[in-house]
Amino acid sequence: MLLVGAALILRPPLRAAKPHLPALALAGTLDVSANLMFAAGTTKGLVSLVSVAASLYPVVTVLLARTVLHERVQRIQELGVAAALGGVVLIAAG
Repeated sequence: MLLVGAALILRPPLRAAKPHLPALALAGTLDVSANLMFAAGTTKGLVSLVSVAASLYPVVTVLLARTVLHERVQRIQELGVAAALGGVVLIAAG
């Protein structure tokens, strides 16, 4: 309770964040949804498949950065994405 009180008193004003509130709300909603889906997947599905699918979140981050922010993807990142996707294929193949 002490930390919550201190955070409320010492936090900066939210005026600068107002234009970004819709994007922040969307990001928070998607994050919570992903955690709920992971929890549901681990209880109702095969944990081996759910954990492999969940481990691909860095690939999604790299691909979103490339498409949305037009960031350059370095060769090592491309190799990492290829290795992650190749690993999923090998696991799925059994």
